[in-house]
Amino acid sequence: MLLQLQQDILDLAPLAETRSRWPAVDPRRDRSIRFQICHSAQREVEVLHDQLLAAFAADPTLQPRDVIVMVPDIATYAPHIQAVFGLYPPQDPRFIPFSMADQQSRSHEPLLAAVEFLLDLPQARLSVSEVLDLLEVSSLQQRFGIEAEQLPQLRGWIGEERHPLGLDPACSGESLELDDAVAQNSWWFGLQRMLLGYVAGHTGTWSDIEPLDEISGLDGELLGRLLALVRALQDTWQDVRNPATPQEWGVRCGMLDRFFVADEGREGIPADAPFRGPAAMAGRLCRGADGPAAPLSVVREHWLASFDDEGLGRRFFAGAVTFATLMPMRAIPFRHVCLLGMNDGDFPRSRQPADFDLMGNDYRPGDRSRREDDRYLFLEALLSAREQLSISWVGRSVHDDSPRPPSVLVAQLRDHIVAGWRLDGRDEETGAALLEALTTQHRLQPFSRAYFVRDGASGATRAGEDDLFSYSNEWRMALQQAEMGHRRPLLQKGEVASDIAENVVNVSAFGSSRWPMLPPAEWPEELTLRGADALPEKAGRVLLSQAPGHPLAGRGCGGARS
Repeated sequence: MLLQLQQDILDLAPLAETRSRWPAVDPRRDRSIRFQICHSAQREVEVLHDQLLAAFAADPTLQPRDVIVMVPDIATYAPHIQAVFGLYPPQDPRFIPFSMADQQSRSHEPLLAAVEFLLDLPQARLSVSEVLDLLEVSSLQQRFGIEAEQLPQLRGWIGEERHPLGLDPACSGESLELDDAVAQNSWWFGLQRMLLGYVAGHTGTWSDIEPLDEISGLDGELLGRLLALVRALQDTWQDVRNPATPQEWGVRCGMLDRFFVADEGREGIPADAPFRGPAAMAGRLCRGADGPAAPLSVVREHWLASFDDEGLGRRFFAGAVTFATLMPMRAIPFRHVCLLGMNDGDFPRSRQPADFDLMGNDYRPGDRSRREDDRYLFLEALLSAREQLSISWVGRSVHDDSPRPPSVLVAQLRDHIVAGWRLDGRDEETGAALLEALTTQHRLQPFSRAYFVRDGASGATRAGEDDLFSYSNEWRMALQQAEMGHRRPLLQKGEVASDIAENVVNVSAFGSSRWPMLPPAEWPEELTLRGADALPEKAGRVLLSQAPGHPLAGRGCGGARS
């Protein structure tokens, strides 16, 4: 059906010709187009992982490099992708190699994240978590002589200070607009408590300062290094809080030498990356020495953007499953194309024009339209799929399971399928039944019983239900243990076995033709049916025997047979 749709687009075929041109579709044989409805972005990625495992097992010639997954914003999905695809080690059969393109370097590189924090120092609250994240950067640890093994001790000291806010009263008053009443919540006051506790121990309050007596002996060296870090932050705050000329900013940007040393790229970026920026900036800005004074916010964005531009397109085609942002030149032909996050309001993407953009509020024919660009990108993605197109969106609320509409582009595609194709074996003019068969409504949680057990002895009745499967043996085992614990009183009587053993999806047999390479998600052999011919009768009598007031109550299964 995907090739038929692409041919119609090429020929600009009207719907009447589409209906007469193409035969009815059997979703069990034609899996070229699929729609997945999930409850969250996390569930979208989890479903995608299982779908890709099934595809790789069904077609040995399909390789990870033949699959591309595109989303409206890769930064939104990056944590979910890492959590799901990075869960399994390479030796696990469920491991799928993957790479993420189009990420901003500062969003996932600790060193650049620390640089961004320092460049935002005048507006920072200096919370405990922010400073502890700063201490996690290995090049900063080397600069101040702090070992990774000493971080838990520092966390303990800082934890005693409750919630530090601001570097000192001056910083809190100017940057955070707080009065002197919160001076006792600053980092400098906490350091005074630590220093007084180290020098005098627990000798009582001195100058309204209660000493922290947990620091003694050799701990003083580590306290001195923490003090050096706070003083470096204070000096940096003094340097960057006021606007300066371009030439002065070129010199100020060398402040990073206070915090970092080159550590042979252990943070995942070149070791001298944070220092190349100030050198290049100083050379460019010194040519504009007579320019007007600029605030830190302008310099900050200019500098950080240079890091993002360097790594924007890296790792796009790295020989693995590629995750990328929907953008031009990304929709090149792939055997499998997957689109995630096709939510209403998220795609086509809406962009607020800048204040100085006079064309944004005065659109004229011929002007560039970002929404029209996204419509074209969606068409490109549809045409670039060679074998399968999978579209996913958050179609159910995670709070009350209420339906949510997909992107208007997805809705138009689904309406076109309804109008142009029909389900095989159905005598109907529209393809509503076909669209239902192509759509899978996934459950809220990955450990839902529906992914491991068929509802009914005859199994699924439509193709969409066949997509409710899972290769998570961990959830299978947890579900098995829960069922065993629930049924244990009945099993001890030897009267009834768990219905999971009867209705389980036998992947070892079912997967022999579709997913033979993957671990079977079936129950162990010890969950067998004893006396299966009399199971319905015995199960009914056991349940009735537990009902208060029933004639069979208390008789178990030893009563007369009906």
